[in-house]
Amino acid sequence: MKSAHWIELLVSVLLLLAPMARAAGADEPSRDARIAGGEVLVTQIAIEGVSIPELLIEGVFDAPPEKVWALVDACGGYREIMPMVSESRETERVGEESQCSWTVQMPFPLANIKTLVAATSVARDGKWRREYKQVSGGFLRNQGSWELFAFGDDGKRTRFAYRYLAVIDTIFPDTFVKSGQLKAARQMVATIRERLARH
Repeated sequence: MKSAHWIELLVSVLLLLAPMARAAGADEPSRDARIAGGEVLVTQIAIEGVSIPELLIEGVFDAPPEKVWALVDACGGYREIMPMVSESRETERVGEESQCSWTVQMPFPLANIKTLVAATSVARDGKWRREYKQVSGGFLRNQGSWELFAFGDDGKRTRFAYRYLAVIDTIFPDTFVKSGQLKAARQMVATIRERLARH
């Protein structure tokens, strides 16, 4: 009898709290609303076989996709928009396929890292997508993608999703590397926003 009494009491409490929980959730802005408001969302995605997660960075640029695409598809300008990139150049482009090299400045005592990636850039049917993957260089893994979509009724804003996985051989702990990559990702978005606002 005593256990039955406690079960009834627990059920009563849960039923009482359920409407409060729903009301609290209703006050939280949706993911789309947060992005529309200018927030940059960063999600860490676990990848099998590596200890560093892939980063998914989502947000909105206050410029049309064509203008954003001109920046993210031109790897020769990466040194101007990506933190720690000291050199970047497109070495080859044939149609939608290209190759790009860049150098990443690493903190002491690590040596700088050079990488050469193969990229595929597709811009049609209202979608803009660039995928890249290292073919040679100093990263253990270096791959990612940009996806752009027109955002808003007038199409003058751009919703973006940037995926990035960079794994290096380092003496620093994973927490240090993760923190640095998160900081660099947010700095990159801020730099692109500033550049778009000036032009």
